[in-house]
Amino acid sequence: MRYEGLIEAVGGTGMVDNAEMRLTRSGHEALRTLLKTGLRAPSVEFSQPVLALKLRFLPILDDVDRRKQLALIRESCASEIVRLKELSAATTSARRRFAAGSRARSTSLANVSASSPASTPHVSRCAGRR
Repeated sequence: MRYEGLIEAVGGTGMVDNAEMRLTRSGHEALRTLLKTGLRAPSVEFSQPVLALKLRFLPILDDVDRRKQLALIRESCASEIVRLKELSAATTSARRRFAAGSRARSTSLANVSASSPASTPHVSRCAGRR
């Protein structure tokens, strides 16, 4: 950031003496530009830190841009909630189908085992009979 002219040392030379750094005028412009960009598609590793930074530096923006960003953030959060609810519903549905199929298979196995254990030795062994 220093080489790009976005920050400058305050009361020191920079990295050598661990000086405090501040944004330059072009650094402020770049930060405002970044703060005005929208959030991208859900990617937890990336979106959460970006959202945290946006919220932290939101006061830098003027009122109009701040309201626009808050509206975009609300919209992004609302769509993420919808996505998570749909994912939860699909997962619950898949679990129910799996459980129903599992019960049907165990009932079928129990019926086969009870009907003729001598003719199906592999079923008897699976059912615990020897």
